[in-house]
Amino acid sequence: MAEVQYDTVVKWDSTLADVGYADADNKTLAGLAINALKVTTGAPATVANHWLPGAIVQNIIDGTVYQMTGTTASPAWTLVDAGTVGITALTGDVTATGPGSAVATIGALKVTGAKMVTGVGYFMVAKGTNGTTPVNVIAATVPFTCTITGVYLVSEDTTAGTITVADTAGTVCTIAKGTVSGAMVGAASLANTTVTAGNTLTIVSSSAGNANVFIAFTVA
Repeated sequence: MAEVQYDTVVKWDSTLADVGYADADNKTLAGLAINALKVTTGAPATVANHWLPGAIVQNIIDGTVYQMTGTTASPAWTLVDAGTVGITALTGDVTATGPGSAVATIGALKVTGAKMVTGVGYFMVAKGTNGTTPVNVIAATVPFTCTITGVYLVSEDTTAGTITVADTAGTVCTIAKGTVSGAMVGAASLANTTVTAGNTLTIVSSSAGNANVFIAFTVA
């Protein structure tokens, strides 16, 4: 099959020209001018006989997306997306910033138990204990109900003492910190393994000694 070639891919006419229109031989531009109707934000102008119903158009000035919901003879535009340039607006638990490459961020306390696979083990690393000052393990409150299956700690110094993990309902476990820096210790028993969503979960040392705490849990 012979190759088909075109002198002009798009031929502007004088009523729709963004920057001009083709002359009679379809090869050069004449009458260069900017049509004010084309350099704008929002929906395209409702010019008859230039759009097919269902056409989707994005305005590269403000990033809005419109669909042609009228007829060819009487066009009308419906806003589909009011997002910024290059980004589709996100709603719900995830937000995005831009323009350009989108950066998605999960909102605080949005990962609930219902959004996690149940019966699967998860692990979290608490911040190091701050001596006798309690430290929250998961922000201010726990966003999901979970069952703690193991607590381990690594001493950061050689100061003797105990590390207590507790939630609103009571003590989860108390572990002897040990006096060997870098040594890992496991909890022998868990007195209160269920942590309800909305409860606080804290770690605290009985002495000035600090430790990093590792907690294993399953989502209820």
